[in-house]
Amino acid sequence: MRGFVEFAIIASLACSAYSRGNTAKAQNEAGVALQRSGDLAGSIRAFRRAAALDSNFAPAVANLGHALREQGDVQAAIECFRRVVALHPKSGEAHADLGHALSRNDLLPEATAELRKAVALAPKLASAHFLLAETLARAGDNASALPEYEAAASLAPASQELQMKYGVALSRTRLEAAVIQLRRATALDPSNHIAHQALGIALGRAGEHDEAKREFERARLLSLAKDRRNEAETLTNRGIQLLSSGAVGQALEIFSQALAMEPELAAAHHYSGLAWSAAGKWDKANQAFAAALRYSAADAEIHYNFGVALKHQGNWSEAAREFAAVVELNPGHPLGYWSLADAVHRSGDHTRAKVILEQARAKGPCPDPR
Repeated sequence: MRGFVEFAIIASLACSAYSRGNTAKAQNEAGVALQRSGDLAGSIRAFRRAAALDSNFAPAVANLGHALREQGDVQAAIECFRRVVALHPKSGEAHADLGHALSRNDLLPEATAELRKAVALAPKLASAHFLLAETLARAGDNASALPEYEAAASLAPASQELQMKYGVALSRTRLEAAVIQLRRATALDPSNHIAHQALGIALGRAGEHDEAKREFERARLLSLAKDRRNEAETLTNRGIQLLSSGAVGQALEIFSQALAMEPELAAAHHYSGLAWSAAGKWDKANQAFAAALRYSAADAEIHYNFGVALKHQGNWSEAAREFAAVVELNPGHPLGYWSLADAVHRSGDHTRAKVILEQARAKGPCPDPR
């Protein structure tokens, strides 16, 4: 049972890391995949290997800096970003990354200088304006921060965070404009309790007490819903650990608890599908994968693992359907084309299988493990 689970969870990562050879690019790609899967420590090791193989490969050094910053080793992250700036001194993004790390380390004057370079080099980089605004505000220079918040919000109109931060900054001096801006922010994502809370505060300060109370109540209810979802996600992560260690029954119990709290949590349905597959309960596995796709139809990994389950059931036409979705959603998926070619061939369409096989070979030597 455990072999099926391990294959479904880690096969694409392993194949991606090793089929392309021990190069800086390959290790960097492996690090990205590991980071996306939640393995921060593993991603750092891969990024370190990439940087050791080629210290001038800026993407790996930058990714190492981001991962180290996420881990909390801000000083090491700063050194990585200094290296990237040395390699690409005219990159606004590189200066922004360095400025962000310096600000995180409370080196505000140096951070401000780097972020001013970033916006000068890349005036349309919303994140650079935002980071500069945040750093200036932390330094107590709210007057200089406001136009940077405004620039960030203007450059990224779909970003609720940037719209909300601009609204909060406006509320210090221009309440009417702040309320308008915060209404715009809440409209972008009505489920964000923090935006409703900020709007409530601004409305209260503007004398709109009844509407402020309604916003605070919305914020309270949304916060409770978020707490419930966070708890369900925590349970799901615990279930994934149990599943990875082969404790399939315990994992299924945990996933059931998570889904009782949050019935639309795609990850819990997805890993329930893997667990039922490991137990050989194919009907339940298929139902779980189908439920996961109802709530996250664009997730290539769910389609891939559903395809693997259908393949184990000998349902080649349906497996081909899922693998086709994988390559459509993620053309770079390391196993997608190989799996699709195999499923199409076993479905009897040998001509189409040959075409897909050529596409698979063009992606690199990565045969589907049997």
